[in-house]
Amino acid sequence: MKCWKNDVAEKRAQQKPESEIRLIQLMIDEPKITKEQLNNIKAKVLVVAGENDMILRSHTEYIASEIPKSTLKIYKGASHGVPVERADELSKDVIEFIK
Repeated sequence: MKCWKNDVAEKRAQQKPESEIRLIQLMIDEPKITKEQLNNIKAKVLVVAGENDMILRSHTEYIASEIPKSTLKIYKGASHGVPVERADELSKDVIEFIK
């Protein structure tokens, strides 16, 4: 399993731009959403992820399972960039979900 904290230390040592470091730090620190907060979401939610997403599938499935009116869609062959990699398919799925 990837250790994001090591990545932050490496990027700082390499004097990488702070924007690169902030993204990794965000992945370490967020989201801070409790099970109770997920359970209290009242709106219908479409939870999307790529089959090869950087977010663990088990985490995505957990989020979807804890939101009462959620639908989970995993895009085959896609990464975390589903909106770019599967733009047409995602657009159709969002329109169908809204209907």
